[in-house]
Amino acid sequence: MPNSLDINLMVIARQAGMDLVDLPGLYIADLPRNPARGRESDRLVLYLALTGQPLDPSERVSQMLPNLANTFYKSPGAVTSALRRVAETLNQTLYERNLTGPAGEQRLGLLTCFVLRGDQAILAQSGTVKAVVITAQQSREFYDPDLNPLGLTDAPEIRYFQTSLLPNDSLLFSAQPPENWSVESLRIDHGQGPESVRRRLLSQISGDLSAILIQARPGKGNIQQLRSAPVQPPSGMETRTPETNEQPKVAAATLESQISAQEWPVEPELQQVSNEFTPWTEIPIDGAVAATTLGALEGVPTSEAAPIEITAAPAGEAPVKRTAASCLLAPVLWLGGLFSHLISGIARLLQALLSRVLPEETLASLSNTSMAVIAIIIPVVVVGVSSFIYFQRGLAVQSELALEEAAAAAQLASTQTDPLAQRQAWENTLEYLDQVDSYQSLPQAQELRAQALSAIDALNQIKRVDYQPAIVGGLPATIKIISVAVVGDDLYLLDGNSSSVLRATLTAQGYVLDNNFLCTPNAPSQTGPFIDLLPGSVELEKAADTITIDPAGNLLYCFIDQAATPGNLQPPTARTFTQLVAFTQDFSYLYVLDPPANAIWVYPKGALTQEPRLYFDEYIPPMQDTIDLATAADELYLLHVDGRLTLCQTSNLDVSPTRCTDPAPFLDSRPGLEDTELVPTIPYTQIQYSQPPDPALYLLEPINQAIDLFSLQRLTFQRRYLPASGLAGGPATAFAIDSLNRTLFLAAGNNIYYGRIP
Repeated sequence: MPNSLDINLMVIARQAGMDLVDLPGLYIADLPRNPARGRESDRLVLYLALTGQPLDPSERVSQMLPNLANTFYKSPGAVTSALRRVAETLNQTLYERNLTGPAGEQRLGLLTCFVLRGDQAILAQSGTVKAVVITAQQSREFYDPDLNPLGLTDAPEIRYFQTSLLPNDSLLFSAQPPENWSVESLRIDHGQGPESVRRRLLSQISGDLSAILIQARPGKGNIQQLRSAPVQPPSGMETRTPETNEQPKVAAATLESQISAQEWPVEPELQQVSNEFTPWTEIPIDGAVAATTLGALEGVPTSEAAPIEITAAPAGEAPVKRTAASCLLAPVLWLGGLFSHLISGIARLLQALLSRVLPEETLASLSNTSMAVIAIIIPVVVVGVSSFIYFQRGLAVQSELALEEAAAAAQLASTQTDPLAQRQAWENTLEYLDQVDSYQSLPQAQELRAQALSAIDALNQIKRVDYQPAIVGGLPATIKIISVAVVGDDLYLLDGNSSSVLRATLTAQGYVLDNNFLCTPNAPSQTGPFIDLLPGSVELEKAADTITIDPAGNLLYCFIDQAATPGNLQPPTARTFTQLVAFTQDFSYLYVLDPPANAIWVYPKGALTQEPRLYFDEYIPPMQDTIDLATAADELYLLHVDGRLTLCQTSNLDVSPTRCTDPAPFLDSRPGLEDTELVPTIPYTQIQYSQPPDPALYLLEPINQAIDLFSLQRLTFQRRYLPASGLAGGPATAFAIDSLNRTLFLAAGNNIYYGRIP
């Protein structure tokens, strides 16, 4: 994939009150001559922050980072696989040294890996690293506060994010960021220049900060670091002379030329960079010229004012010593005089104008004070009238111009044959329509917006689902749905707060709760909350309508017409279950996921009280971070907390053991992106296998309330199902597929919705 963007990078850091232009944990990797397959167009930036005891000389970060970059570029295949190897390499180094080192001297790593591939930015994070992406449409936060740093356990925890970048988009990331950093509090505008962003962020904190700012520019995949001259916060007054203060001038000129060479968007802050470093200003005081620093004019109490040298004096007289208080008063007096002259000039002009239209006796009766008041009022009235005219007509003109630009972009999109160019043109259309809406709401803009969104949906293979509330009258606010099962016309919901299962039956108005259905833990042996739900089966030891499980392997069989019955799974010989997190069924077997034990236990459905067998034979993939599983005949799919998928295939033959691909890459099929790797921007949280006649994998993406459909084996993206309008309840918490009736069920908190598959 050819690179279409350049990256400008700037360090935003302060330590012990000093502003830094470099960070020891930042490394911009050079593209090697012979990278592995799949790495040819990847540009890599590593940022590593280490906590704990200082490193030995042989363990310096500056030596670690080139080796990690080499690991990335020598790893073929999916970019997520290469990034995982980087994290595994660093984690192994830190973990082994933490095990063998003295107690209390652990070294933990907070790692951010940034990969630029074309216009795609892929992030891999380990530890409390926060990233914020600022685009023209929205600002988004990538952050997992519960993500362990590297070196803490033998298996690294990694969270992947992906986003598309356009010119002027920004990406800001920081290890252990300030607590008040959020999308709302940062207030970074799209397209705001790097120096302006740097000064804004540094002004918001009082302590230490280490952050990296990345901004996209049109280009060919180059990464360049910009360095701003360090600026220390003023700590008080100091005496200076012009000869000793030339360095800030040079630093300002260097920064200004460096930034202007990057063709950044013109902004007031960047235009003022050189002014900020202008060290001297001259203020006439009684014929003398006082030399003061700009910093001395701001925020210095007069009681602490130090004498400031006078550099010029009347001929024949010695230089006069003046206090900072007099220097502070001088500009005030000067401004006052300037204002007085201005008002007097306006009054004289007004008098000349009035003399032409008023009788002499009327004009003579007006005092100087009246003339001054009139001189002030008239400009105010003129400004007010002008503002009124602008807001009445000026905004309308701006809105019409933006609408014309949007229409032109839409026309261009309709003529494009390249899907990537077509997608970009439609996105430009939406940007112009956002400008229209910022001025006023126009029906034509709404119609064009609907057309653009429909076109982008088609290019992105998005289907909009007309979801409706499923439960007549809704559910109590205390309920949180964590699992959904569909059995015929019945809907079963597992409440994560009470561990109870609710049953609802389909009517002409929707689903109605069955208050006579009781499925609640009622046995002392049930030690933990129920965490998963499956439809019952006649093949089970008890032909229940539903079956639930808790982390210890305790079961609850629930029936429509009788009381719930407890049960339990037989644990393996000489051991107990560690912590079960999910289970599923396929044909005549029940599969139970036990991540801490790195195991999947397999039971024949009719023999749950017999000892299980392990799913794997010789090779067992790492499963400590798995959260869900699905099976389809001889294929097993394991969903990890970072959203990646492990695909295992078995032939049930001794000569052909189980083979696993970890991670199994998702493939794109959208126009213009065919057969490229698709890295989910937000991790999936649940997975389900849909039975024939349309066998497929469905994965739940919670933030956007999305359900993504992938083909089996190759894991090719087919389509995304999104709500036609936002659904109440926040991020999605569970889902189910009724392939026979072509119905989707989506839960969000205590809300459950259903809609026809389009």
